Amino acid sequence: MLLVPGLLLAQNLKKVDSLKTIAKTATGKAKFRALIFLSDQYSDNNLNESMRYANAALLMAKKVKNDSFIGLANNAVANIFQSKSQLDSALFYHKKALASNQKIKDATRMADNYN
Repeated sequence: MLLVPGLLLAQNLKKVDSLKTIAKTATGKAKFRALIFLSDQYSDNNLNESMRYANAALLMAKKVKNDSFIGLANNAVANIFQSKSQLDSALFYHKKALASNQKIKDATRMADNYN
């Protein structure tokens, strides 16, 4: 039973290392997804690192002018601010995410923005 937490930690570190490699070497959708997944991986234990990856994803999304990516990245940033109890900032980014998701008519993501 004591081996399970160590095994899970090792698997998580391997996943993070793989995502970091993809984020550095990939382009387009693969790079964006790696950045978002890295932000998510760090969201439970290192909010500053999580924010770094979320902001990198947002910058990339704006650069390629992809409303779906912009909505996801803004939502990631909003969730981090919410975890930090910076609710004004969280609301600001949730509204930005909602606007992007309304633009692409993604009802599932719009509902997520209201949660």
